[in-house]
Amino acid sequence: MSVVDQAVKHPVPVVLLEDVDLMSNSSELTQIKKLWLEGVSLPEIAKTIKRSSNETFLALFHLSLDNKATNNANIRFTFRQLIGG
Repeated sequence: MSVVDQAVKHPVPVVLLEDVDLMSNSSELTQIKKLWLEGVSLPEIAKTIKRSSNETFLALFHLSLDNKATNNANIRFTFRQLIGG
């Protein structure tokens, strides 16, 4: 039996994003949204709010999902803004 076959038959559970703090508050989300809409890059926002880029991206992703629920499509992802260039 190959390694791939073994992995399919006996999958090992993996905790996703275990090192990411998924908690935030309305004030922080408001600040993230304001900075993003001003064109501030993801790395700069992360530095400003003292969070990792991954945590900041997930907050922006959360806000973008909220846009769909409220028909308020303010958060748009641009590659340039995501990488900070």
